[in-house]
Amino acid sequence: MSGYIEWYYYPFYGAVIASSLAYGRLRRNQWVIKNQDFGKAFIKIKSRVFFIYIFAFLLSTVFHVMFPVAAMDLPSGSFDVGTRIYDLTDEDRLETYGNEAGSEFRKIKVQAWYPASTVEGFAQVPWIPEGRTVSRKLARIFYFPPFMLDQSEEVLSNSYLNAPVLSEDDLYPVVVLSHGWSGFRTLHTDLGELLASHGYIVFGIDHTYGAPIVIFEDGEEVSFDGEALPRRDDPDFLKFAEKFVSTYGKDISFVLDVLTEADEKFMDEDLKKFLDKDKFGLLGHSTGGGAAIKVACMDSRVKAIIGLDPWVEAFPKKLVDNEIQSPYLFLRSEEWKDQSNDKNLLKILKNNKRGELYQIMGTTHVDFTMIHLYSPITSAVRLTGSLERDRFEEIQEAFVLGFFSEHLKKEKKEGMNFIEEKYQEVYRVHIDKNHD
Repeated sequence: MSGYIEWYYYPFYGAVIASSLAYGRLRRNQWVIKNQDFGKAFIKIKSRVFFIYIFAFLLSTVFHVMFPVAAMDLPSGSFDVGTRIYDLTDEDRLETYGNEAGSEFRKIKVQAWYPASTVEGFAQVPWIPEGRTVSRKLARIFYFPPFMLDQSEEVLSNSYLNAPVLSEDDLYPVVVLSHGWSGFRTLHTDLGELLASHGYIVFGIDHTYGAPIVIFEDGEEVSFDGEALPRRDDPDFLKFAEKFVSTYGKDISFVLDVLTEADEKFMDEDLKKFLDKDKFGLLGHSTGGGAAIKVACMDSRVKAIIGLDPWVEAFPKKLVDNEIQSPYLFLRSEEWKDQSNDKNLLKILKNNKRGELYQIMGTTHVDFTMIHLYSPITSAVRLTGSLERDRFEEIQEAFVLGFFSEHLKKEKKEGMNFIEEKYQEVYRVHIDKNHD
């Protein structure tokens, strides 16, 4: 362990302190109390302390079970996974959020996952490299005690920092990964590592002011801006939402620019030389999924797009009616079926004939993230769905690998319909694209 006092021992420590204070008070008053009463009082306190210790021990045990140091599953591909982390500044765009809006350039953080030639001698990166700073910010967003997610800083990923890139005869297809509102890049480490282990290079974005906190190399910390998206009953909700989705989209476009332009914005030439710039894919969850769709409508560099519960509720009619330039796959959780987002989502499907929407039953919106690593009880409290986690990951992996293999690697696969046939929890949402 890293040396910090694990918070789930707090009840036990409290019991020790409380019993010591009670015993000390009794000792100070023993000359005031009659001898026979002192003995009775001591026995009474002793029995109470015993039950307090038992209760504290049981409570600490429950906390251990509810909030363990989880282990990430190994990615299924044959390649080891390296990772690198970068700060990027868009000098063509001023920040529109925070106290420095309009006076500073937009900055984002990006993490790459890629096939590594060797990981021997390189450090295994924590799931959340910034540790408890991120988890405590996330805890506050969900109104938890700030220390309740501290154990997550002990969870290790399957990636190795700055490991050398595996040199292959062919270049690697590239996938840009975008998180949702109040998410962060490593909430999708499983997808980054999965794709990297199968021969892709993935760039996951921390969207500044949309993530709980973004910590840059110079020590600057930029916290989540809860005011960027007002309450739904605010008359300007959709206006603010459209602006925020657009900000995510501009972040994605900026990363594509950095990876394709022959300039010094992206200094890691060792990684850049392995990118297949003719095979860019986008993968986004929620706000990140909506942003990816917006980019795909305008950017011919995008050859394939996957949206995980893509949030398109705030899309204006013009954007809903736009043609998506690339093949697409939308996966929808059961929780988001028939919600307000469906109106525009189904219109997009009707107006575009190059993709499909699949429903995964027994799932919630956050099943598409790694929130389950914080606690195994997320399903019991209905944060995640009833579908068993291993089963969900098997389905998600089949969709992600199958789709990108077909459209980025141009490998002939059995298609998405095969997944529907294999998994009873999956069905394709049929849209009549020829009639109103």
